[in-house]
Amino acid sequence: MEKQLIEIYAKKIVDAGYNVHNEFGPVLLESVYLYCFMEELRISGITVKQEVIIPLFYRGNPLNKDLRLDLLVEN
Repeated sequence: MEKQLIEIYAKKIVDAGYNVHNEFGPVLLESVYLYCFMEELRISGITVKQEVIIPLFYRGNPLNKDLRLDLLVEN
């Protein structure tokens, strides 16, 4: 992904976080903020997936452990 595109996505992500915080302030549960944050990202045209599981490897060998991402943005 080119640097300019990364900067565009980064700005949209920060703006989405700001919008959610500005709407609710610091009073809600993390799960509610996460849901609203995902919605803000979708509104801004960003593809987002939640609870994505990624297999882990160490020195080329698969581990019996997965990494769980809270959010995966634009793959």
